[in-house]
Amino acid sequence: MSAAEVRALNNNLLNLESLFLVSTADGFPEGGLPGRKWYKHVLQAPGIDTGYAASVFPTIADAIFKVDFAATTEQISLVGKKLELVAATMKQFTPYIAPGCSAWVAEHRPKVKAQQVADEAIAQAKAKARAEVREEQQQQDKRSRKQERIALA
Repeated sequence: MSAAEVRALNNNLLNLESLFLVSTADGFPEGGLPGRKWYKHVLQAPGIDTGYAASVFPTIADAIFKVDFAATTEQISLVGKKLELVAATMKQFTPYIAPGCSAWVAEHRPKVKAQQVADEAIAQAKAKARAEVREEQQQQDKRSRKQERIALA
């Protein structure tokens, strides 16, 4: 690998992270994430209702939490396009990372599409929502028991 190829590879790898950032050209009308346009990363950002706690695939998780099927479908599509762009860019690096790596990857890697990634994000968001509902119910049960004890005392 020549010095010029190494420089080109390093520059492309440095710019890879920026491919996860959204803009109006990507179909995000505010130029950032819906409801918080100053955040632009499609993989992670603080959740709308979680303070600074991280949310994975935040736009998809937010749409699921709102139980908005149309918004969920739209966000899966928009995020999927970004992930496909990143995957296509990474695929260009494969021959340079290790000799023979490209052939091995082509033969052994599973065919992961943006939809599969989105399905995992949806499953995670649903699990998180269920956990939050359970936790809230437990807190409510504790408050009820405490009020009963106070009333009996």
